[in-house]
Amino acid sequence: MDLGSLTPITPTKVSKGNYTYTDYVTKDGTYYLYIKTTDSKHDNLKNESSFVVSKASVSTSPTALVKNVDKNMTITFTVTWNGKPLNGTLIIKGIQQTGSFEAFVQNATYSLTITNGKGNITGVDATAVGNITFEFKPEKSGSQLADADGVLKVEPPQIDIVEPATKIAFVGEENLIVIKVTHPVTQAGCAGLNVSIKTPGNNAVLVGKTDADGKLMFGVMPLQTGEIEIYIENELVKTIPVKLGLKIHAQTEVEKGKEFSIFVTTITGKAIEGATVKVNGTTIGTTDSNGEIKYKPTTKGTITITAEKDGYYTATKSITVTKSPGKTPGFEFIGLAIGLLAAILIARRRK
Repeated sequence: MDLGSLTPITPTKVSKGNYTYTDYVTKDGTYYLYIKTTDSKHDNLKNESSFVVSKASVSTSPTALVKNVDKNMTITFTVTWNGKPLNGTLIIKGIQQTGSFEAFVQNATYSLTITNGKGNITGVDATAVGNITFEFKPEKSGSQLADADGVLKVEPPQIDIVEPATKIAFVGEENLIVIKVTHPVTQAGCAGLNVSIKTPGNNAVLVGKTDADGKLMFGVMPLQTGEIEIYIENELVKTIPVKLGLKIHAQTEVEKGKEFSIFVTTITGKAIEGATVKVNGTTIGTTDSNGEIKYKPTTKGTITITAEKDGYYTATKSITVTKSPGKTPGFEFIGLAIGLLAAILIARRRK
């Protein structure tokens, strides 16, 4: 080991061979004590002692704030080390006092006294997205500030896509979108928030405000593939993929043993050549230039048809196969009777 790479320390107290060292360590990690004596008889370079330095931990209640939703909040900070409450000064990085408090503010700090591991501030408005972090200085004289574990996030609300169930929108089709905006901590609906969307190739437009349950419904017709971006109070929160969709055209009810046509088109009706068509998972072929393929079912019941092609979203359609109709009872007899009647009439005319 290169002794020159080590940091020498000077004892602050020596008593009958006992050495006391005092220092302030501001970085966490594992530290090793190496002893080097002039005669090398008491060196411990192969049996060194070590100790672990860990950070103070900061937790908060609530555990997160939501931009433009959480206002006039009281935040309680709990500071501990190895589970024990601490006294000292907590530096909160990202909160600014301007009469009330704003969070998150880049490069802003606020100093809070911690007593028995607790401290709080009241009147906090969540105004911007960001991570609030901490430094802590114990109350003991001469202590220094050091990074503390913990983060208080200011984040946008979360969005659940209620409709469409596939979470996908299609090109050239009027897509009905229903979203629900909720608080990520309480799961309560967030009312009165402005919602804007940006479709592929277009600028963002306002589509409305969330209702009392945090819901909003709107329609959109994308003209190209990509993503629909959903913004809550000008913050991008969610995207919905926009794809070219396939559509299957076929009778909803067909007869067993009777051939029928399956047509595959785009959502807007353009015939798709070369689409792979499957029935109950088994490939039956690909569509021709008219988007058509024929199929003759061999069993009755419900069958599921799927159509797929690279670059398109797979289409699915279920249809019913019914039993082939039998011959009507007495049909041959009726035909024979009609034939006999005709023969009798002809014979009478000849008389």
